[in-house]
Amino acid sequence: METLSRNTNERAQPVTFLKQLEDSYSGSWVIRCINSYFDIKKTVHSIKDMSESLRFSVKDSVHAIETLEKLGILRKTELGYRKVLKYIFYPHQGHNSRKSLEDHMIISLQILNRMKKNSKEKNFYRSSFVATNENLVQELTQNIDDLLRNFLMASEKAEKNSILALSISGVEAYLENPPSEVKNEAI
Repeated sequence: METLSRNTNERAQPVTFLKQLEDSYSGSWVIRCINSYFDIKKTVHSIKDMSESLRFSVKDSVHAIETLEKLGILRKTELGYRKVLKYIFYPHQGHNSRKSLEDHMIISLQILNRMKKNSKEKNFYRSSFVATNENLVQELTQNIDDLLRNFLMASEKAEKNSILALSISGVEAYLENPPSEVKNEAI
């Protein structure tokens, strides 16, 4: 299996592939969940059975599998579909930040919509407001990237029996000395 990462020490990917990944993968709950499902079930013989276990329509699952196949993440074999790209991790640096934010918002809403009070599913949520400084925010962002990468690597080595959907967000609510804004006179 191959690896995709934006880290320079990993296999480089053509920019067009990363663009396709951002366009079709990043903001899709169904596609990302099905991709993770293949880490539990190494080969999927029945799209219908997979769809039922994930609570997706067969139509959405077929679209997701076709997309993952076009991206080279899955491959159809004589026994069914199997994953050929080991894992996908690319930190926030270096890609379309507006598209990335839109996709993050979509995924975050989809995660929140799946949470149910008193559910048997393992849900967790945290929120925090912290007065801090810009250097610590940059350090935290790097630590979050490292944490997610480490969690991905540890999960790769572990026996898998569930899929966890995570969404981590932060927004600067106040800046003491904000940069001066440039006004667009045409508007």
